[in-house]
Amino acid sequence: MSKKILVTFVKLERAFKECGNEDDALQMGLVYFAETVLIRAKSNVAVNLGYSHLVEVIDRFNNYSWGAISFEQLQDSLSFAASMRGKGRVDGECGAR
Repeated sequence: MSKKILVTFVKLERAFKECGNEDDALQMGLVYFAETVLIRAKSNVAVNLGYSHLVEVIDRFNNYSWGAISFEQLQDSLSFAASMRGKGRVDGECGAR
């Protein structure tokens, strides 16, 4: 992935709504979709525009391993929740701790 370029969700949403160029609006919308739906980033954190290189070619975006990133985020979230409850780390294997 390319270098991280961070902006807030508010700025990305505003730019999307004010964008007059249809192609740019599509690209911003895909980055927003990836961050909010596929990766499930919280709205109070910055958006990683490093994914913007993927939306320049739609096949690259469609073939990207979003599932692996989504799973990694889920695993991190579950591990954080488990550590807060004193249960340790959640590993990638089903049922493992």
